Amino acid sequence: MLIIERDVKTLVRLTSELARRGLRAQTAADLDEALETLRDEGEGCALVLLATQMPGERTCDTIRALLAATPEPHPAVALLHQSPDADPRLQGCHTGGTLAWLATPVAPEALNALLANVLGTTSRED
Repeated sequence: MLIIERDVKTLVRLTSELARRGLRAQTAADLDEALETLRDEGEGCALVLLATQMPGERTCDTIRALLAATPEPHPAVALLHQSPDADPRLQGCHTGGTLAWLATPVAPEALNALLANVLGTTSRED
């Protein structure tokens, strides 16, 4: 898993939630860090959690760059957002490799559903 997010609170919350489920997450603050992380340690990366950026087209460009830089099978991409209606251009990202939208702060139930979809297993919440 790779989390691309600048907000430290969100990063800590998500990495803790994933660790509780026995999953390891890499983190990156921006596209350059994400590409470096994927190049160096990204083998088998199944999921990218990407914080939306303004303007929305930057988010779509980031998704395209990530998918272009990763070998098949590409990781699934889920967008972390405050409000999906903030920029209508974000709606176009849904067809560009985006699997899901997760409102922040991410609800444990939403994370469980996403992980079950991506990993094909149910996540436990101890």
